[in-house]
Amino acid sequence: PENEGELSRINVDSMGISVPADCQREYSFTDKKAAFWYGMTHTDNWDNWHAGWNIAKRRLLSDYTLGVDGDTLSRSEADVTVYPYKISRIYPKAREEFFMFDFEELLFVELSDVEGDSVWIELAPRLLSPGHPVAGGIEFVPAESAGGVITLQPYNDVQYRWNGTRLTAPADAGGFIISYSEGQQADSTAAVFRRDKDKMLKERIDRLNGFVEHSNPLLSDNDTLDMAMAWIVLTTDELVTCQQGNGIYAGLPWFNEYWGRDMFITMPGAVFCTGQWDTARSIFRDFAEFQDRDSTSETLGRIPNRANPDGIIYNTADGTPRFVTDVYEYMQYTGDTTFLGGGAEHKQRHRAWNRFQRFSASRGCRHLDGRQATGQVSVFAPWQPCRRHPGAVVRAVARRSRDGAYDRPSRRSQPMGCNGRHSLVVLQPYVCRQGRHGGI
Repeated sequence: PENEGELSRINVDSMGISVPADCQREYSFTDKKAAFWYGMTHTDNWDNWHAGWNIAKRRLLSDYTLGVDGDTLSRSEADVTVYPYKISRIYPKAREEFFMFDFEELLFVELSDVEGDSVWIELAPRLLSPGHPVAGGIEFVPAESAGGVITLQPYNDVQYRWNGTRLTAPADAGGFIISYSEGQQADSTAAVFRRDKDKMLKERIDRLNGFVEHSNPLLSDNDTLDMAMAWIVLTTDELVTCQQGNGIYAGLPWFNEYWGRDMFITMPGAVFCTGQWDTARSIFRDFAEFQDRDSTSETLGRIPNRANPDGIIYNTADGTPRFVTDVYEYMQYTGDTTFLGGGAEHKQRHRAWNRFQRFSASRGCRHLDGRQATGQVSVFAPWQPCRRHPGAVVRAVARRSRDGAYDRPSRRSQPMGCNGRHSLVVLQPYVCRQGRHGGI
């Protein structure tokens, strides 16, 4: 299009939102792997359950407090601007900028324009053991960590003091590094960050600008609308993570985990529309690994309702069909049929779930215990509906063909390898079970 070049007029540094103190807001960032930070723009020492730094569903640090000389930098007195990659607070005596970085278990609290001789930081003790000095800084053990430690140290290589709760450094310390590590030296992590900080920050900004410039679905003559769409693109992208393989969080801060139905409802907008086809393939492959393969299970063939580091559950009526329809849409968008070449075993289990959840000997159809009753779901999928038992709740709404399947009108040319025989069905939150009453 003629105006394609104009998409670059929005970038992350032009997307700052100024937040007044009397209208303070929550904000969040992720590292695109398994960590997020959830904060409040103007609240000091926020004690919300979900506040702070969380990695793989473990709360590590709830908040921090900054100061210059003997004075606390109160967030209620700050001019706050939130950007897609940082939050900036301008206090009377200093400027703070908070950053996360892609795939780095590290926080950087930068301090500049300091009007004083020293700066200091205190980590909120709610989730931490008392800090103690080590060679690489001050070390804390999070109560919910899996054997890891948090290390606090100045950004620049300067002398510092520790009084048991507060780390104080010269005004030119540049701020503070808060890192998390399991089995590696925190001082080496900080050394790498000091060396590569500018590169790491540039890579994150360039990635985000790439989405704004090339994946924003809207360009109009309304700057406010364009800005809102750019924010939607980027805040959705921060949920596309790698906590357990590739996936999409159901939401922050409560649902920093993968929910099957939510993921595949979100996937077309979050991944397809932004052209992330490699990511789409990775999500399909990684989530398929969680498919129930237990041949004795009544949920054989399902993809999970929820997958997180603490376990997997399969109580979803529509997660698996949504997985199948997203794969189908992916094929329509890309024409990529080789993607499914090695998935015969997965597809067989999907069909097992779709075609034969056993009929109850006495009732024919029932809710599964612990199911997620989420209403009706319309899907396109290879399907042969239940047709012998009156209790079947799979209702065919397309023309019956001779072999008992259903033809669906073609919306566009069929992808290669597709024989065109699909059915449009409506699923309710029930399953059919194969038994003496017949069924599928």
